[in-house]
Amino acid sequence: AKKAEPCNGHASLCNKHYNQVSFACTHNSYSYPPPATIGVLNQEKSIQQQLSDGVRAFMLDLVRPDLSSDPKTPKEDIDAVHLCHASCILINKGTLENTLNVFKEFLEKNRREVITFIVENYSGFSVEQVEPSFKSSGIDKYAYVPDFKPNSQKHGYKWPTLKRMVDTNKRLMVFMDDKADVSKVPYILPEWEYVIETPFENISPVEKFPCTQDRPRDGKPRDLL
Repeated sequence: AKKAEPCNGHASLCNKHYNQVSFACTHNSYSYPPPATIGVLNQEKSIQQQLSDGVRAFMLDLVRPDLSSDPKTPKEDIDAVHLCHASCILINKGTLENTLNVFKEFLEKNRREVITFIVENYSGFSVEQVEPSFKSSGIDKYAYVPDFKPNSQKHGYKWPTLKRMVDTNKRLMVFMDDKADVSKVPYILPEWEYVIETPFENISPVEKFPCTQDRPRDGKPRDLL
């Protein structure tokens, strides 16, 4: 018998819906050395290494550089969307487009892998300002567009199986916390319509970590955590 092809490394995941699968996720995924001496780094490995290690969900912060405080930023980049930690003077990993090129290359070479972006729109870019980075990198062709609309219950959606995402080559799920507008860019999804977060503080011992809903605080469950 022909061996079943895997989805995200496991054949058993193929028939599971997107909201039934746990994805290893890194916080501030772009925040890795160099430089290695600053205290705001969250990761020790590059995006390429994270992907090689099996990470499949990535938190990305979108920041507009301030030329007055970030004098090393090239003037032609000053209006571009950058990946920075609050301020680009702390850490600036360059334009969003440059990092999206890394993800696009991975998706091209690994045709049975599904990845997720959780985007923090720190500088409040409009979705029209964010979209060009996706289009210029070419990664937009992999982005999943739901065939359902948000409902007042905020849950109960029919998410695709990983197999369907693989078969249709729509293997990138994108959520953004602010300024998403699917009427303008249908594949950048409003995070809080579909996702909840639990409290982010470090808890010790880990057994005491709560499962209470921290964001959004409307008490309505979501399909995704």
